[in-house]
Amino acid sequence: MSVDFGALTGTHTSYERVPCSSPSMGLTCTAEERCGYCDDGFIEEPVYEDGAEPVNVANATARVVLDLLGLESEEGLYGSVPAERVPFLLQRVMVVLAKEGVRAPYLDEGGELPRTTRVVEGEDGLPTITSGPRVFMGAMSDERVVRVVERVRDLLSTCAQRGWGVSWG
Repeated sequence: MSVDFGALTGTHTSYERVPCSSPSMGLTCTAEERCGYCDDGFIEEPVYEDGAEPVNVANATARVVLDLLGLESEEGLYGSVPAERVPFLLQRVMVVLAKEGVRAPYLDEGGELPRTTRVVEGEDGLPTITSGPRVFMGAMSDERVVRVVERVRDLLSTCAQRGWGVSWG
């Protein structure tokens, strides 16, 4: 699951056909091997000529960004800010980027969660110990937080200049 931070306006002006690929998953769509997401090896990507390209982040990262900006959402990871409040968010972003101490409580080294084990009855009627799957939580490094907040800053700057609000969800 992921969250998009975007401008509260129709910001893309056209679509561009680009070769279909999923580099994050190590996949490249070819004529011989289709990825399953396209019909002909191409997808249509929106073109953001006004500089207000949405910022897409994982749910955990979105929670950190929302907390750092002082945005609480009762409904979960959905919300918006009207254009009048965008300059105040931009000020908050500058504080977050300038002060490492503000970001420190959100940093995490990540790692493996403890496995769950349980005893079940085996096929032969004897107790058998089974263990759950290995689960790894990703790290939340300071560099990662700064990189995402800088992207959100760029979006907020564009929105402030054009008098647009911001939404996430």
